Amino acid sequence: RKAKFAYSIVQTCGVGVGLFAMGPLCAWLGRRRAFVGMQAASIIITPITCFAPQSYDQLLVMLPIMGFFVGGMHAGYAVWFPEFFPTRLRATGAGLCFNGGRLVAAVMLIVSASLKARPGMDLRMAVTILSLIYLIGIVIALLLPETRGRALEE
Repeated sequence: RKAKFAYSIVQTCGVGVGLFAMGPLCAWLGRRRAFVGMQAASIIITPITCFAPQSYDQLLVMLPIMGFFVGGMHAGYAVWFPEFFPTRLRATGAGLCFNGGRLVAAVMLIVSASLKARPGMDLRMAVTILSLIYLIGIVIALLLPETRGRALEE
Protein backbone atom coordinates (compact mmCIF):
# COMPACT_ATOMS: atom_id res chain seq x y z
CA ARG A 1 0.00 0.00 0.00
CA LYS A 2 2.84 2.39 0.83
CA ALA A 3 4.55 1.56 -2.46
CA LYS A 4 1.40 2.46 -4.41
CA PHE A 5 1.32 5.84 -2.67
CA ALA A 6 4.99 6.44 -3.45
CA TYR A 7 4.58 5.56 -7.08
CA SER A 8 1.31 7.33 -7.76
CA ILE A 9 1.78 10.54 -5.81
CA VAL A 10 5.43 11.20 -5.12
CA GLN A 11 6.81 10.15 -8.50
CA THR A 12 4.03 12.03 -10.29
CA CYS A 13 5.00 15.21 -8.45
CA GLY A 14 8.52 14.82 -9.85
CA VAL A 15 7.06 14.29 -13.33
CA GLY A 16 5.04 17.49 -12.98
CA VAL A 17 8.08 19.53 -12.03
CA GLY A 18 10.01 17.97 -14.93
CA LEU A 19 7.22 18.80 -17.37
CA PHE A 20 7.28 22.44 -16.30
CA ALA A 21 11.09 22.51 -16.45
CA MET A 22 11.52 21.03 -19.93
CA GLY A 23 10.43 24.13 -21.87
CA PRO A 24 12.90 26.42 -20.09
CA LEU A 25 15.60 23.74 -20.41
CA CYS A 26 14.98 23.59 -24.18
CA ALA A 27 15.24 27.39 -24.37
CA TRP A 28 18.40 27.51 -22.26
CA LEU A 29 20.35 24.45 -23.47
CA GLY A 30 18.82 23.96 -26.90
CA ARG A 31 16.40 21.24 -27.82
CA ARG A 32 18.96 18.55 -28.62
CA ARG A 33 21.05 19.05 -25.48
CA ALA A 34 17.94 19.16 -23.27
CA PHE A 35 16.66 15.86 -24.70
CA VAL A 36 20.04 14.14 -24.59
CA GLY A 37 20.56 15.34 -21.02
CA MET A 38 17.14 14.19 -19.84
CA GLN A 39 17.54 10.79 -21.52
CA ALA A 40 21.10 10.27 -20.23
CA ALA A 41 19.94 11.21 -16.73
CA SER A 42 17.03 8.74 -17.09
CA ILE A 43 19.47 5.93 -17.91
CA ILE A 44 21.52 6.80 -14.83
CA ILE A 45 18.74 7.50 -12.32
CA THR A 46 16.54 4.49 -13.15
CA PRO A 47 18.85 1.74 -11.83
CA ILE A 48 19.82 3.94 -8.88
CA THR A 49 16.14 4.36 -8.00
CA CYS A 50 15.47 0.66 -8.50
CA PHE A 51 18.38 -0.70 -6.49
CA ALA A 52 19.81 1.93 -4.12
CA PRO A 53 16.97 2.74 -1.70
CA GLN A 54 17.25 0.69 1.47
CA SER A 55 14.14 2.12 3.07
CA TYR A 56 10.74 3.49 2.15
CA ASP A 57 11.89 7.03 3.00
CA GLN A 58 14.85 6.72 0.63
CA LEU A 59 12.47 5.53 -2.09
CA LEU A 60 10.31 8.60 -1.46
CA VAL A 61 13.37 10.77 -2.15
CA MET A 62 14.43 8.92 -5.30
CA LEU A 63 11.08 8.52 -7.08
CA PRO A 64 10.44 12.23 -7.76
CA ILE A 65 13.99 12.61 -9.09
CA MET A 66 13.43 9.69 -11.43
CA GLY A 67 10.01 11.10 -12.38
CA PHE A 68 11.56 14.48 -13.18
CA PHE A 69 13.86 13.00 -15.83
CA VAL A 70 11.83 10.05 -17.13
CA GLY A 71 8.52 11.92 -17.42
CA GLY A 72 9.68 15.50 -17.75
CA MET A 73 11.21 15.13 -21.18
CA HIS A 74 7.77 14.52 -22.71
CA ALA A 75 6.87 18.21 -22.50
CA GLY A 76 9.73 18.92 -24.88
CA TYR A 77 7.98 17.12 -27.71
CA ALA A 78 5.57 20.02 -28.03
CA VAL A 79 8.55 22.37 -28.26
CA TRP A 80 10.80 20.49 -30.69
CA PHE A 81 8.59 18.40 -33.00
CA PRO A 82 6.58 21.24 -34.57
CA GLU A 83 9.80 23.08 -35.41
CA PHE A 84 10.84 20.33 -37.83
CA PHE A 85 8.04 21.15 -40.28
CA PRO A 86 6.89 24.10 -42.39
CA THR A 87 3.71 25.84 -41.28
CA ARG A 88 1.42 23.99 -43.69
CA LEU A 89 2.62 20.62 -42.30
CA ARG A 90 3.42 21.55 -38.71
CA ALA A 91 0.39 19.99 -36.99
CA THR A 92 0.44 16.88 -39.18
CA GLY A 93 4.18 16.39 -38.80
CA ALA A 94 4.12 16.86 -35.04
CA GLY A 95 1.16 14.47 -34.83
CA LEU A 96 3.09 11.84 -36.77
CA CYS A 97 6.02 12.25 -34.38
CA PHE A 98 3.79 11.94 -31.30
CA ASN A 99 1.95 8.90 -32.62
CA GLY A 100 5.09 7.25 -33.93
CA GLY A 101 6.26 7.30 -30.33
CA ARG A 102 3.05 5.59 -29.30
CA LEU A 103 3.77 2.76 -31.74
CA VAL A 104 7.18 2.30 -30.13
CA ALA A 105 5.52 2.36 -26.70
CA ALA A 106 3.14 -0.40 -27.79
CA VAL A 107 6.07 -2.59 -28.81
CA MET A 108 7.76 -1.81 -25.49
CA LEU A 109 4.70 -3.15 -23.64
CA ILE A 110 5.29 -6.51 -25.31
CA VAL A 111 9.01 -6.38 -24.50
CA SER A 112 8.17 -5.43 -20.91
CA ALA A 113 5.74 -8.32 -20.52
CA SER A 114 8.23 -10.82 -21.93
CA LEU A 115 10.98 -9.55 -19.62
CA LYS A 116 8.78 -9.73 -16.54
CA ALA A 117 7.60 -13.23 -17.48
CA ARG A 118 11.15 -14.62 -17.48
CA PRO A 119 11.81 -16.92 -14.54
CA GLY A 120 13.92 -15.16 -11.94
CA MET A 121 13.51 -11.73 -13.55
CA ASP A 122 13.23 -9.14 -10.83
CA LEU A 123 10.94 -6.16 -11.57
CA ARG A 124 13.77 -3.78 -10.72
CA MET A 125 16.04 -5.42 -13.28
CA ALA A 126 13.28 -5.41 -15.91
CA VAL A 127 12.71 -1.69 -15.40
CA THR A 128 16.46 -1.05 -15.60
CA ILE A 129 16.74 -3.02 -18.84
CA LEU A 130 13.77 -1.15 -20.29
CA SER A 131 15.43 2.17 -19.44
CA LEU A 132 18.09 1.37 -22.04
CA ILE A 133 15.54 2.46 -24.68
CA TYR A 134 16.77 5.95 -23.90
CA LEU A 135 20.05 5.07 -25.65
CA ILE A 136 18.06 4.90 -28.88
CA GLY A 137 16.44 8.22 -27.99
CA ILE A 138 19.87 9.80 -27.50
CA VAL A 139 21.04 8.60 -30.91
CA ILE A 140 17.87 9.90 -32.57
CA ALA A 141 18.15 13.26 -30.79
CA LEU A 142 21.76 13.60 -31.95
CA LEU A 143 20.65 12.99 -35.55
CA LEU A 144 17.85 15.59 -35.47
CA PRO A 145 18.50 19.25 -36.24
CA GLU A 146 18.89 21.77 -33.44
CA THR A 147 16.11 24.31 -33.92
CA ARG A 148 16.73 26.73 -31.05
CA GLY A 149 17.04 30.24 -32.44
CA ARG A 150 16.29 29.10 -35.98
CA ALA A 151 13.53 30.86 -37.89
CA LEU A 152 10.56 28.57 -38.47
CA GLU A 153 10.02 27.58 -42.06
CA GLU A 154 6.89 29.13 -43.55
